[in-house]
Amino acid sequence: MRHASQDKVGIFLVAANPLLREALARVLRTETEFNVVGAYAPDADTEKAVLSSGASVVLLDDFDAARSDLTLLGKLMNAAPALKVIMVGMPETERAFLDSIRAGAIGYVLHNSSTEVLVSSVRAILNGEAVCPAQMIVSAYKYAPGSGIASPSFTHEDKHAAFVENAEPRALHFFAHTS
Repeated sequence: MRHASQDKVGIFLVAANPLLREALARVLRTETEFNVVGAYAPDADTEKAVLSSGASVVLLDDFDAARSDLTLLGKLMNAAPALKVIMVGMPETERAFLDSIRAGAIGYVLHNSSTEVLVSSVRAILNGEAVCPAQMIVSAYKYAPGSGIASPSFTHEDKHAAFVENAEPRALHFFAHTS
């Protein structure tokens, strides 16, 4: 494992699929400002490896139905709240998507995204923005905190105001910085 250098952004990749790990690493290594400091399959030592790598960014694959990726995300965010985590893939449910945001993910990139989208997404989160594919935005706007998944109607300003007032701060930040 390499450590992040002072002049490059350290990026750690966590994906169960070796082909995905290698493809992500290859794309990111072509960018002069990025340093891929680790590319691992998830296991019991992944948390320690990420935290000791000096990475600023983690690309975390949506890797199993048991949501061990969500468990790892929570542990990483508790240990290093400044870490920027982008989930890679399409969650199976709206709940999984929203749980990832609540746990600390600052973005999503689909598996079939272009290299340009991947690189621009990493750059965007480094600039304080969140990233999310259009396909997933609909799920975000259907969320009404406190009552689970709902489909609030925003035809009246008061309903929209109530949604904004009750929205969780991190989710609201995420929604506000995605297009």
